[in-house]
Amino acid sequence: MAEYGNKLLLARDSSGLPVLAHVIRSALAVSDTVIVSHNETDLCASIEPWLPRRVEWRIDPVPWQGPLQALGAIFSTWPHPTATFHLIAGDLPGITPQVLATLLERLRHSNADGVAAMREGRLQPLCAAYQQHVATAFIEAARRGERRLLPGLVGLSIAGLEFSHQPWAVRPVHTPDDYKAWLAEGGCT
Repeated sequence: MAEYGNKLLLARDSSGLPVLAHVIRSALAVSDTVIVSHNETDLCASIEPWLPRRVEWRIDPVPWQGPLQALGAIFSTWPHPTATFHLIAGDLPGITPQVLATLLERLRHSNADGVAAMREGRLQPLCAAYQQHVATAFIEAARRGERRLLPGLVGLSIAGLEFSHQPWAVRPVHTPDDYKAWLAEGGCT
């Protein structure tokens, strides 16, 4: 699952691939179903030509209210419960299927409710694998008016997994300076 909210997602790597297309391709490599929450109606047409197969596009019914509100809306209307799911920010240009598989494998071999990547010592809840019941926690937190993911995880056991050997795998591109830094370090997904 990729979650959209950054204009730089259409920025391209050195091979011409949009960042968001790379993130979705990585998700498609490890998941049968990928849902993309987004705020712009023309996003699908911009990204679909880059994808090997279709994804499910969902317009965020509460745009710009934070990722938790978008997730609450998606999970409260999604009829396909799964045992586990990934949550992946759309602005991770270095994410790989291997990182996603590692998160899921660690989750399967733990008693945790989720396993999130760590960056600079901080949990990255938008780069994680979760047990299915976490979706209910997100729905409930969204109904309480929470906007950020961490309050939605209160009371749950979330293990952290450091990816310091792959810094761009879990480092987002939020600003033009981030984008320039990523390009300077190779900028190829």
